[in-house]
Amino acid sequence: MTAIFSRTFLQIGLGILAGSVPGILLVSLGAPEVAEGGGTAVGLVATFAVALFIAGVTAVACFVPARRALRIQPTEALRAD
Repeated sequence: MTAIFSRTFLQIGLGILAGSVPGILLVSLGAPEVAEGGGTAVGLVATFAVALFIAGVTAVACFVPARRALRIQPTEALRAD
């Protein structure tokens, strides 16, 4: 099961990192379009909340098909009908 999740979470982690870093920089620099009224703490919390949500959805999206695939016996999967 670890082999299935390791590659997926590496890709998702890189995507979250690539999307979060610019968001955090914009919030911390006080970009008026992003942080209205200087709400940097709210912006950072929102950025981390979105990243956590994406990671949770990814875990469910990977776990359900992987669990189903691991229930099949290898000999049964290779058998020709």
